[in-house]
Amino acid sequence: MCVNTPGSFMCICHTGYIRIDDYSCTERDECTTGLHSCDENAICFNTVGGHSCSCKPGYVGNGTVCRALCDGLCQNGGSCVNPDTCICQQGFTGKRCETDIDECTDGFVECDSRAICVNLPGWYHCECRDGYHDNGMFSANGESCEDIDECATERHSCANDTVCFNVDGGYDCRCPHGKNCTGDCNHDNKHKHNGQIWVLDNDRCSVCSCQSGLVMCRGWCVT
Repeated sequence: MCVNTPGSFMCICHTGYIRIDDYSCTERDECTTGLHSCDENAICFNTVGGHSCSCKPGYVGNGTVCRALCDGLCQNGGSCVNPDTCICQQGFTGKRCETDIDECTDGFVECDSRAICVNLPGWYHCECRDGYHDNGMFSANGESCEDIDECATERHSCANDTVCFNVDGGYDCRCPHGKNCTGDCNHDNKHKHNGQIWVLDNDRCSVCSCQSGLVMCRGWCVT
């Protein structure tokens, strides 16, 4: 393009062209020089006076911006990073992030001896075992679990003629020295004789028995 100047003129290249000399311009190949606006996952096509961009197979977009295409295959919050390739969030695995990682069985977690590992979707937690409760500190590995004093809280089944002794994770019913105890039990405010067996009213799949002052229950239904 000719531009008049005082006492002379000058030639200015149109957009998309570069100067050869004072009077000539040639087409600029933006694709080979890297002076283009195409996404890294797009193909650059040089055109007269400019260029065009087209997303590579497996990607969608306008060429300037291209994103991987997974057809909604990534599950559980996974991100599509390459065609048919998902990056999974913590706690999931698989090509489509469809599989929950069981941290409890895979050996990733070591809970305190007073707690048991419970798997959750995408995560886990250490839950206090029977006979223990959390002290309010909520430690991730269960170190905050402490013994429940069943004797002090009256959460025991010792009969009136036996004495409750708290032990770690439970309790024991003992007969006071010099006394002949029956070994009977108290359960749900009902007196049970030593050796007596009964079925729970609210759970027909659980059978309980009174054994020397202690109530023992177990499930017997087959599913």
